[in-house]
Amino acid sequence: MDDHAGTTTEDARGDRAGAAPALAILAVVVLSAVWIDLTPIHRFHQTDSLLPVLASCIKWTPFFWRQNRLGALVPLLALPFRDPRINLYVQTGLNSFLGLLAIFLAARYAVGRRRWIAGGAIAALLLAGWPQQRIFNYLIAHNEYGAALGLGFAALLLLSDEEGRPGRLRFALGTGCLFFSLWVNYATAVVLGVVVVWKWLFSGSFGSDWRSLSTRGLKSLAQLAPAKLLLMIAGVFILWVGLSLLPGQKQDIWKLNLGSGLWKAYATLAANTWRHFLSGTLWQGWIVVFIVALVSLFFGAGRRALRASAAAAGCLFAAAICHFAMIGILGWVAHNGFNPRYATTSVILLQCAVAVFAGTQWHTVLGDRRAAVATTAMVIALALSVVLKFGLPSPSKVKAVLDKRFGTSTNDILASGCTHICGDFWTVWPAIFHVNMVLYEQGSKRHVWGITNRSEPTQDLWRAIPMKQWKVAVLMKDSQKKVDRWIEYFKLPPLEEIERMRTIRVCRPRLDRADLPDKAEPNPKSEE
Repeated sequence: MDDHAGTTTEDARGDRAGAAPALAILAVVVLSAVWIDLTPIHRFHQTDSLLPVLASCIKWTPFFWRQNRLGALVPLLALPFRDPRINLYVQTGLNSFLGLLAIFLAARYAVGRRRWIAGGAIAALLLAGWPQQRIFNYLIAHNEYGAALGLGFAALLLLSDEEGRPGRLRFALGTGCLFFSLWVNYATAVVLGVVVVWKWLFSGSFGSDWRSLSTRGLKSLAQLAPAKLLLMIAGVFILWVGLSLLPGQKQDIWKLNLGSGLWKAYATLAANTWRHFLSGTLWQGWIVVFIVALVSLFFGAGRRALRASAAAAGCLFAAAICHFAMIGILGWVAHNGFNPRYATTSVILLQCAVAVFAGTQWHTVLGDRRAAVATTAMVIALALSVVLKFGLPSPSKVKAVLDKRFGTSTNDILASGCTHICGDFWTVWPAIFHVNMVLYEQGSKRHVWGITNRSEPTQDLWRAIPMKQWKVAVLMKDSQKKVDRWIEYFKLPPLEEIERMRTIRVCRPRLDRADLPDKAEPNPKSEE
């Protein structure tokens, strides 16, 4: 009994000792996210990253406007913030926090309770070496990848039995994180499923679990913790896929490319991913980290740790490869020219795999005490790299950046009393964001509405304005062909120009036609 009490006391001390660095990492991630949020990184915003803000401020829908793949969790959390600029800050901060946290949680799940911080810190330092534009794309513009990974790995850690059987609170939190992770991006189910299977295969219990299945049959499956976790992932995945196919949400994304062109598709996606993410000096960082990891094999401790380190890195590597294999067969990815953004999750996981391998090897070689010093130095270096990379926080500079980037037509639109802006998808929504931001800051109740791709969810609002009161702004840089496309699509009367200003043409509908249907037909092909 005394021995057991002594062991319990020692475990409790170990838990407290392990909690301190974890809390330090959490603090660094929070401060880094806030710091990044208050810097001019906002100059990289474009339509895709601004639409969630507009959805939160104008009309929230469960998924990104007019599609069924990306859940609008962060816009939902930001709903209380009606000021578009504050809403932008809130969503950017939340997305940055989840994207950065995902890196450390991936390392924590792959490595286990000890030796994980070094791998996470190395992976975060590698991310800090990316160009600002690509960091922005991962954390903010294509935030569904980092947010889903962060919530997904949090779910696995809460639901796994590594820390003992989950209690009710842990189970509820873990289930919630899993639910939200697959809502944000249900393709993350592939990643979560692979890492669970991998850890099960390399756990000491897999052999006995398999023998239990062989002798007792599938009825014993529900008693195995990894199997229960896999069933939960599958169940939540099926739920969200089913919800995404409800009327009004469906898009043709389930067409699979399984024919003779499959290998060409993989080759194209791989080439695009290499050019976007790894061209220049980025791949050299991976090579340096991997070589440093191999140097550890000159030490006996490093050779003894190799199997465990390779298993931890292999967990993330396998998930990256399986995710890449999955997105390569999707017709939607082919439809969008095998855009490398779809491989973001795979690239992040590969980077984490390399970092985890190096961090785990050298933690073992150095020993706990010296590894703690080295890890502390890396975390400090990470904080410094954020400062050097993004500069000092300055809300006034952020406002100036937003005004310069999106406000070139705002004065003309407001002065002319325009009620709508019609034209190209990539120009209309940024203008809508800035105009409504300025109107809110002026205390006005007026809204200006967009007529372009993805305007369907708000058309009950913008059609509610009597057409006789309409004044439609057309940005000078938008072609008439783009305008006519959306006028025809929404079955609106042709526009006639009534005034020309420096940055816009002011138009109004010609009302000499018979009345038109209230709503548009299903959307033509996206401009994305």
